[in-house]
Amino acid sequence: MTSTAPSGLAERLALTESLFQAVFDQSPTGIYVLDTQLRITQVNDQATALIGHRADTIGQTLSDILHRLWAPEAAEAALLPFRSVLENGHPFKAAAYQTTRRGSNEHLFFDWEVRRITLSNGVVAGLLVTFVDVTEHVLLRDQARNAEQRIHELAESVPQLVWSTDASGKFSYANQRWTDYTGLDLAASRVTDWRSVVHPDDYDQVMTLWARVFAQGDPYQIEFRMRRASDGEYRWHLVRARPRRGKDSVITQWDGTSTDIHDLKTAAEDLAIADKRWQVLAACMPQKIFTATPAGDVDYFNPQWMEYTGLTFEEIRDWGWKQFIHPEDVEENVRVWQRSLDTGEPFQFENRFRRGDGVYRWHLSRAHPVRDAAGAITQWIGSNTDIDDQKRSAEALARSNADLENFAAVASHDLKEPLRMVSNYLELVEKRYGEKLDARGHDYLRHATGGARRMHQLIDAVMAYSKVSSPGAVMPAVDAGLVLDETLADLHSYIESRQAAVERGPLLSVVVDPIQLGRVFQNLIVNAIKFTGDRPPVVHIGAVAVGKLAVFTVTDNGLGIQPTDLKSIFHMFSRCHVEDVPGAGIGLATCRKIVENHGGSIWVESEMGVGSKFSFALPLSGRQASSAPRVS
Repeated sequence: MTSTAPSGLAERLALTESLFQAVFDQSPTGIYVLDTQLRITQVNDQATALIGHRADTIGQTLSDILHRLWAPEAAEAALLPFRSVLENGHPFKAAAYQTTRRGSNEHLFFDWEVRRITLSNGVVAGLLVTFVDVTEHVLLRDQARNAEQRIHELAESVPQLVWSTDASGKFSYANQRWTDYTGLDLAASRVTDWRSVVHPDDYDQVMTLWARVFAQGDPYQIEFRMRRASDGEYRWHLVRARPRRGKDSVITQWDGTSTDIHDLKTAAEDLAIADKRWQVLAACMPQKIFTATPAGDVDYFNPQWMEYTGLTFEEIRDWGWKQFIHPEDVEENVRVWQRSLDTGEPFQFENRFRRGDGVYRWHLSRAHPVRDAAGAITQWIGSNTDIDDQKRSAEALARSNADLENFAAVASHDLKEPLRMVSNYLELVEKRYGEKLDARGHDYLRHATGGARRMHQLIDAVMAYSKVSSPGAVMPAVDAGLVLDETLADLHSYIESRQAAVERGPLLSVVVDPIQLGRVFQNLIVNAIKFTGDRPPVVHIGAVAVGKLAVFTVTDNGLGIQPTDLKSIFHMFSRCHVEDVPGAGIGLATCRKIVENHGGSIWVESEMGVGSKFSFALPLSGRQASSAPRVS
């Protein structure tokens, strides 16, 4: 009988070997098999695919391969783990071992494991070397680590206190600023010590909110005071925290910042106090006050406005104020206001506002822009002052002045007419009876003629004084040097006849009626020349800027003025040296009236026998046509 056992055993053995080879070749793990001489006997397909070594490495020893690739010292060092496993049987593992794919510069990372192969009979057959490609895992891990490092570097560079906790609320990170500010290191801040820096008055609110958002997973934001370690000061911080979620939206970490807002907070409180004071001040002022946006929308009226108009704030806010402006004024008011909004120039306008009882009253409206550090307009602040009484008084005064001027003209005519008759008859008396008059008669006639002439001059002076009126609302900027040139040209003959020397320095531009300024110069120069006695007259005219005023001086070397006369020198009909120098006593009064009408002042300093210095101040203009000294 023929036995089939050997044949069946051979088939099963062949099948087992075939199955083993298939598993070996198709394994996702790279496999090398080495004999006891560390000679490579088998390499599976995955190992070839991962490392790129060809099948011709089979039969070569690991020592030959490594010595061919590396320096002897490096090769021997790499062989040590393999020899150690072969000798003592303890497995060797290398995690994320870096190598380079053969034929390229691509870096690969593998988890290696070396195990000794021991047969069932205890004989050592060699080594089993397995490795798994973990390149993607390593690269992702490195990317995450680099990203975390960049986050920490950023956290160290920002001015905020930056911190992180794990899902349970334990601190896992705090930047250096946190440590410097709180005086707590990371270890001390892990659980509850950070709460010690919270202001006692804020503690309950902070803990209550933190417990709620921690339980619900909501973002966290609160303002509270934190103690600074360096000086113990509690400073306001804006604290924000957001949860970081992982898989299935489960919170894995909390990231937070604490921003010092102490200066901003106190500035806001100061601003609120200032705003309250502003509103109280505006409520106490007699004027009507308003503020407006850069676009001109009125966003605040003080209570005086609502009291005056009888309307509510909502009715007159923005541009609703147009409804109580007089119909004849509204179009021009809006035009001037819009021009200021467009140009940024201050606003000023006179118009009539309707009172709650329907009466229109004149107001002077002004507004100035408020600008930020860059010069941009952020707000307009304005006032509206009731000038109705002044307006009507000014109109009445203007009518009175006009009536007075008309009266003065009529009176001048009526006075001069009989005076001319007296002068004419005196002239006839002198012609017809002059030869018959004795010395006393001629003396009488001379006194009568002189009196008539002085009376005529007095009437002209009074007329000139009465014609000095207040300047208009808008006056030009005038170069005083040019006005003085014209005045000196008009006085040329008089100056030459008196052999006077007139010296002048640089003058200034002022806001004044040029004709009236010329009259001031003329009166002061004529007086300076007239009151010099026997010596040659020397007159000096100059100017200096003092603040917003131009101070002009007319200095002479004349007779001087008695101290008792200084107080009355600018009064009507006030005269000095009556016996020596003729005059009506109206010239200086005219100067005073002109200067004061322009918002200025006039005064005199004098020393008997040395001379006098007359000074008068007028408002400077924005532009200066000539240079003059400036004093403080």
